[in-house]
Amino acid sequence: MQRQKWLLFGFLLPIILTVAHVRASELPVTHLTADQHERQTVAYQRLSPEQFASKQTLVTAKASDNQRYYFGFTLKNDSGSPQWLALDVGRWGQITALVQRGNRWQQLQSGGELPMSQRSFAHYYPLIALSLAAGEQAEVLVAAGGKFSYFVPQQPQISLLTRAAFHAEQQQRWISQGIFFGVILVMAIYNFLIYTIVRDISYLWFVLSLIGVGVYFAFFYGFTIEFIWQESPLWDLHSFAFVLSFTGLARLLFTQSYLHTAEELPLINRLLYLLAALYLIPLTLATVSLSGGSDWVAELIQIIGLLGTAVLLMMLLAGIAGYRKGYKPALFFIIANALFIVGAILFIFRETGWWSDNFFTRYVAQIGIIAQVIIFSLGLAYRLNRAQLELANEKLAKERLAAEQAREKSALIARQKQALEREVAERTADLRQKTADLEEALQRISDSEHHLRELNRVKDKLFSIISHDLRSPVVTLDSFLNLISRHAERLSPEEMRKLSVKTRQALSNLSFLLENLLHWSKTQMAHYAVQRERLDIGDLIEKNLLLFDYRFEEKNIDLYRRMVQPSEAAADRAMTDIVLRNLISNALKFTPEGGAITVETFLNTENQLVIRISDTGKGFSDAQLRSVLQGNKPEPERGTAGEKGTGLGLMLAREFVAANGGSISFSNLPKGGAMVEVRLPYEP
Repeated sequence: MQRQKWLLFGFLLPIILTVAHVRASELPVTHLTADQHERQTVAYQRLSPEQFASKQTLVTAKASDNQRYYFGFTLKNDSGSPQWLALDVGRWGQITALVQRGNRWQQLQSGGELPMSQRSFAHYYPLIALSLAAGEQAEVLVAAGGKFSYFVPQQPQISLLTRAAFHAEQQQRWISQGIFFGVILVMAIYNFLIYTIVRDISYLWFVLSLIGVGVYFAFFYGFTIEFIWQESPLWDLHSFAFVLSFTGLARLLFTQSYLHTAEELPLINRLLYLLAALYLIPLTLATVSLSGGSDWVAELIQIIGLLGTAVLLMMLLAGIAGYRKGYKPALFFIIANALFIVGAILFIFRETGWWSDNFFTRYVAQIGIIAQVIIFSLGLAYRLNRAQLELANEKLAKERLAAEQAREKSALIARQKQALEREVAERTADLRQKTADLEEALQRISDSEHHLRELNRVKDKLFSIISHDLRSPVVTLDSFLNLISRHAERLSPEEMRKLSVKTRQALSNLSFLLENLLHWSKTQMAHYAVQRERLDIGDLIEKNLLLFDYRFEEKNIDLYRRMVQPSEAAADRAMTDIVLRNLISNALKFTPEGGAITVETFLNTENQLVIRISDTGKGFSDAQLRSVLQGNKPEPERGTAGEKGTGLGLMLAREFVAANGGSISFSNLPKGGAMVEVRLPYEP
């Protein structure tokens, strides 16, 4: 008996499961026909969470906690050809669609709270895209919900769009909004260019309000989530609050600057400031809602709508008040706002749910915005023309006044000129005589001043040389003589010999310095005359080289001579002797032990005798070259064996050569060492 019961249960169980499945599958069926080109409403069955769960046991996906609505329906393709369909179940935050074809299930998802990358069909509006073969039937289960109340439709409705219907709606969206954005962009650029020219702040606020309107409608029609911030749906949901708030602030600032409310309408100006402060409310709520603390989207829509309406009405009121005060550009302000307010209020009523969605509530606002933009631009242009006309009239009045003043001034000048001409005629003779006397006195004063300055310069240079260059060798000589006189008995013969050599060198340096100083001082005297004569330069060079013979031996320096014959020039003998002696001494001083000095003479192409003295020493420093070229005494430097210099020799050489009608140049050799060239007039 027990076995019979189990056999009966085993026989009835498949029948029970089959009946249960059939009952669960009895969902409304929507048939697709070949001539369908418009949006088609789908009949559906509202399911309980348990029914939905029982129908989708074959798939692993489960509805999230915030999905609260479940629908079921069946689609059948009777058109005789494959169909691509876009399923519109409403603006939900999260949509999970389970499509059953036979025993195979397919899961699709979309929703306004999902990034574009997570939507099965990448479209700004949460659509589910699916395809049906000819004669194919599919059962569709939908779980829909949303974290934000904005994504929970009040009256859920499901509709289908064929490929033709979908593309028709897309084309309408692109064409209508393309025209709208094109007008906004052109007018924004046009007014911004005017702002850059006239620097009227009204144009800048107007451009910012245009940009805000453009960004808002880009958000409204899904272009922002579709192309700009595709992976930020939460920001896209809240962006309208920030965009419209700043757009409203730009409108208020535009009203203040365009109508000069601060000066002309102080009461309305305070109300405008109050409305600007009220925008802190939606900005604060939007920030809180965006951070995930609370859902304020629905409230933000209401607040932004009310504030937007208040701003538009206040702009209209301000325009009327300004026009009544005689400000004619306010007429454009009134017409533009009156036309736009109707469309904006209809749009706000649609968004807040106070009016149904139709052509007027959807598009009249944009038409009003375009009209407002054009009329405002005309008003700004009229305002600009009026300002330019006022400036032109003001300029013309100033020019007239200036012309009258110029005529009066000309008449006065003519009278004064006649009087002055008579007076000038009377005093001209006297002034000419006095001028001549004065010029003569000034010339005498100028000559005296020049002479005194020259004497003062010579005095200063002489004192500088005496105080600086003469002191050092005198002190050195005094030190050596002091050692010899006081400590002679304690010095060895070798020490005495070295000290005697150093004393002789110090005395020689002092003598050489005194001789240079004496000759330079003579040349500075006004009565000193250069006595040029025909000189044998080669003979003078040999005499001066003989004077330094012991120095060549001490430093073991090789001497090379290359003399052209004859080596004759026209110059002052004493000066030339001093020049050669200083240049040879300078070469010896800065050539190291074991080096070489070359002395040569030759004729150049300019019929000049060139005396070239070159060495293998350390060369001239930049400071020395700069001082000599400027005619100053260079700073003294020590030689390679510690010889002390005064810097006077190079300055003397330059002045003496110039006094004899020649020229001198100083340079450094590429491989080291220095070269001096003296060019004197050749005397054949």
